[in-house]
Amino acid sequence: MVTKKIKYTIVNENNHDSFKNLKITNSYNMASKSKFKDGIDVNKITIVDNDLIQKTVDKKINKRFKSLLELIASICESDDDPTSGLNIALTETDKFKREMINKYNRLLEKKEIELVNKKIELIEKDLKRRLYEHQLIIKCQRKLMEQELMKSMEMEEEVIENHRRR
Repeated sequence: MVTKKIKYTIVNENNHDSFKNLKITNSYNMASKSKFKDGIDVNKITIVDNDLIQKTVDKKINKRFKSLLELIASICESDDDPTSGLNIALTETDKFKREMINKYNRLLEKKEIELVNKKIELIEKDLKRRLYEHQLIIKCQRKLMEQELMKSMEMEEEVIENHRRR
């Protein structure tokens, strides 16, 4: 069974509240954060004003960027294995990119979308560069260890050979 949802708004005319049918083309739903003891419980808030939608979405995006950058900073300062941390950061960046496409794309202006995408691309490029550099460092360290091992084995063979000659 398909139910048709009709959207209403409260209009204040001469200090009387009345309901009118409206066609809402652009809206943004969000959950309520406040819990009142003696007030009305609000489960969902629908924003229909385009300017307010833009400001709310911008605030959410900036908050998400801030948390993403804090994650990256904590990974860079950490003494743990950077490879796994950088992979986690890349995964989170990819999640954020998909969230932007799926959730906020229809709510933002084209300029805003392009700006956010450029920021995400810069973060991704930096993370990929750091990951590549770290993998290159590991590769060089392994090569040096192999060379040192070969040298020590050659020296041991020489010592053994000299010992046999005596």
